[in-house]
Amino acid sequence: MSTTPTIPPTEYSLIESIVNTLPPKAQQDARSLFQNFSSSIAQIQTQQGIAPGAKSTNIAIPPLPALSASGVNGAFTLTIAPPKLTSQATLWYRISYSPIKGMTSGVTQLQPSTSTSTVLNLPNLNLFFQVEASYTNQGPWSQPVLASQTAVSSGLVSSAITSEAGAFNQTNLGVVTSVAIGATAAVQVQGAGAALSSMTTLKGNVQSVLPAATIVGVAPGSTQFVGSQLDTTTNVRRYILRPTLGSLIADNITPVGVVSVVTTATPTPPTILPIFGPGGSIVGYNVTNGGAGAVAPYTLTLGSVGSGTGATFGAQDIVAGVLISVQPGNPGANYSSGTTVTATGGNFAPGSSGGGTSTANNQARLIAAYN
Repeated sequence: MSTTPTIPPTEYSLIESIVNTLPPKAQQDARSLFQNFSSSIAQIQTQQGIAPGAKSTNIAIPPLPALSASGVNGAFTLTIAPPKLTSQATLWYRISYSPIKGMTSGVTQLQPSTSTSTVLNLPNLNLFFQVEASYTNQGPWSQPVLASQTAVSSGLVSSAITSEAGAFNQTNLGVVTSVAIGATAAVQVQGAGAALSSMTTLKGNVQSVLPAATIVGVAPGSTQFVGSQLDTTTNVRRYILRPTLGSLIADNITPVGVVSVVTTATPTPPTILPIFGPGGSIVGYNVTNGGAGAVAPYTLTLGSVGSGTGATFGAQDIVAGVLISVQPGNPGANYSSGTTVTATGGNFAPGSSGGGTSTANNQARLIAAYN
């Protein structure tokens, strides 16, 4: 059976000293209010095993997290592995770094955050990193955990790939496209000549040749930056996909191109009625239901036309997947009043490739990047 905690004498005296400064008519209400507050706080302390009125030194501290740190191209990438918890509590992390392993001088402490990944642009530095964890952004904090026993180097920003004003000192004659394959998509990398042809690249004053490739299992509807990565251990190259261009800026990676990957979703088709003019001509189209999910123009066909011929469709206006309007094309003639419009497709967008100048069918060529 729970008992109602008593108000500590020191707090009772403090309440009375405050109440006695108030007008007599307000004293009893104020006394009840303050006592209720104090009693509630004492009850919470009792539930946590803290003597009412005592300053708590038994606040929970989470288990130790783990921290990994790596450096490349003038930047550090820090990744925190959260500890296993028995509850769904939110953890706060506080990262510090210093050129000294013991963190005795030159320490920089980042603001507490719930994020488990951080990138620091600090070129040409050798640093030690540590992390602490807490259930609040004010602490108390766990014991600090070092990312490594040796300093991590961020390295220099690559001079082979960049030059003043952020322009790439490189180019390639590659073409990057995408195709739908079932519920997924594939990104195709090839030379400007034809499918499966190799491409020529120029990095600084070094010219080389990269093979063609097809990368399968790509998320439809995404934007992918393609790079050729050299494994410095095995001296073997492979193509990689990254969501940002900055992810490809490294000494061992050659950016190849960027592509807007096709989408494979099946849209809800719209409902369209023809608008008839003199002589059975079709002078317009009324979109009574715009459908949903379209990422490309629909294939429109006329049915039950009777003896009608010659009518065509104009441009389609699609906004956020919904067909807004269909412009009329040639009106044709002799269409029956029962003529129908059927919409199919709308789910294949060939994507867009780019990143530089379109020269000699070189849509995916990356030649420059600016801040």
